[in-house]
Formats: sequence, structure tokens, C-alpha cells
Amino acid sequence: MQKQSLKLVKIPFQKIRAHYLSTVLSVPNWDFRLFSFGFLSNYSLNLQTAREKLNTKYMRRVFTFISVLLLVQIAAFAQLPSVIVGTSNGGKIDTAKLLDGKTPLVISFWSVTCKPCIQELDAINEALEDWQEEADFKVIAVSTDDTRFSSKAKALAEGHGWDGFTVVYDVNSDFKRAMNVVNTPQVFIISPEGKTVYSHTGYNPGSEEEILAKLKELKAE
Repeated sequence: MQKQSLKLVKIPFQKIRAHYLSTVLSVPNWDFRLFSFGFLSNYSLNLQTAREKLNTKYMRRVFTFISVLLLVQIAAFAQLPSVIVGTSNGGKIDTAKLLDGKTPLVISFWSVTCKPCIQELDAINEALEDWQEEADFKVIAVSTDDTRFSSKAKALAEGHGWDGFTVVYDVNSDFKRAMNVVNTPQVFIISPEGKTVYSHTGYNPGSEEEILAKLKELKAE
């Protein structure tokens, strides 16, 4: 009987642990991931103790606590970071204020030396009017160029006619780091509540259609 009980208790433990790790990895924020992995490590002794005692009631308490804390962590870390960036008119804006609680954001990180970035933004710009007939959204084009190239970035945005975008300038890479962007182009779709619901890195002609497909999914929800 004891061996049978051990088997029954071990199965939910592994399933919940796998679900926990899978949820953690789905959030594109390394601070969140490291915190979560540390949390799971700290509670591994409790989980092992519960298994050894074959106390399913005690295990449920531990797992319930983990699940609640995980939800709290996701709510805290998955929100659009609050970072000060420059605007096209020379002002400053808090990235968190780009949200209005109603409209999804397409955030694209780019630079003047990144040809695929410019190609993708040009493709989005060309399709913008048609897309906005199918889904309501705003495009935030985030230049990651430092102060040496910020003037060139502004001139490029104007020259390419990105008037339908909100172009901001992350000259210190604060927003880039906060969003864990390593390579450009990097595109995120942010829900009206500030959560990342889609992201991709790199660009191939036509792949921008994935963005529209996700925006239409958001509209349908």
C-alpha cells in the first residue's frame, strides 16, 4: 500500500512542477525567471518532505501557495516596463503611459544599421491603413541608437514616412534592457492591460502577417 501511495503522490508533483516551469519560461523577463527558479529551489525541500510523508493534504497546501505566488509574480513581471524614453519632438515619455487600457501596442525595436528592422517597419507602414480596418492598435517604433546616431534615426523615421507610428528614442537602451531585447528587429504585441502576448525576433518578407493575425485574435477575445 505504501508503494502505491508513493506513486499516486509523485505524479501530481511532477505535473505541477512541469506546469510551473513551463509558465515561468513563457514570460519574456529574465528577472521574473530567475526569481521563480530561485523560489522553486527554496521550496524543493518542502516538496520533497511532502512526498516522503505521503501527505497529500500537506502537498496541496504547498502547491496552492506556489500557484498563487506564481500568479502574483506574472502580474508583476509581465507588465509593460516603466522607462523614460525620448520623443520625436525632443520631449520625454514614460513607456508605461503608452498604454491607454483599450488599444494593443505593436512595439518594434530597431536601429539605423539594422536593415531587416527598417524593412519590417516599412512593410507594416505600407499595410497600416488596411490593418487598422481589421484591428485597432498602435505601432511604437523604438530606436535603440545611442546619442551618436539619434539624429540620424530621427531623419530616417521622417524620410521613410512613419507618420502613423509613435517613434521613441531609447538612447541609453533602458527600455531595450527592460524588455530583454538582445537582437533587432524584435517585435512585441502588448495587450491593453500591458501584458506581452506575442513576440518575434528577425524578419523575413511576409512574416509581418503574423502580427496582424495575432492582433485579430486579440480583437476576437
